[in-house]
Amino acid sequence: SVAESGIPLQAGGQAAEVPAVVDLDQDAERFLYEAKLALRDIAGLFKPLHGQEFNHKYQKVRAWAEAAFGIEDNLVKALHADAPWIERVINMRNSVEHPNDPHAPLTIRNFTLRSGSPPWRVDEPSWFMKNEQPAFILQDMEWIATNLLTFFEDILVDGLHRHSPFPLTIAEIPEAERDVACPVRLRATVEIKLPES
Repeated sequence: SVAESGIPLQAGGQAAEVPAVVDLDQDAERFLYEAKLALRDIAGLFKPLHGQEFNHKYQKVRAWAEAAFGIEDNLVKALHADAPWIERVINMRNSVEHPNDPHAPLTIRNFTLRSGSPPWRVDEPSWFMKNEQPAFILQDMEWIATNLLTFFEDILVDGLHRHSPFPLTIAEIPEAERDVACPVRLRATVEIKLPES
């Protein structure tokens, strides 16, 4: 409504009614907690797939994968590519749980009025750690959720490729061809070779 109608003003234009998300801090902190749990659960895939247990220590996962498969391995490359966002999520949650964490505090801002004179503008809710620029919370949450799902799929697919007793073929469906109502990214089939007659 602010985008369509502008900011409601009071006191002859001297005060502005800025929107707010109720319980934003608690919801944002809960999201980070759930994201950290998801990362722990994803790391749990290494136990049944590779016989390795790491909790959510992805530095140890990367070191093990490099030693086991070499630096040119697709799993190792994926772990390195995903490292920055994984570490950021863990650091953000740690900065909530541990006030003395070097990345603390996590600052969460609700809708904010940009400084300056009218016409005023409102910025979306944002968050940031020490030495970071603010990032919009909604955009970050969507990005983190997508990365968690994709990362889970990549770890699972890699493990199945390495250890499945069946000749699996897993193909990625191009984004433009995915069903919007149920956007399946990967499709697995089993190659069955019939005996030659």
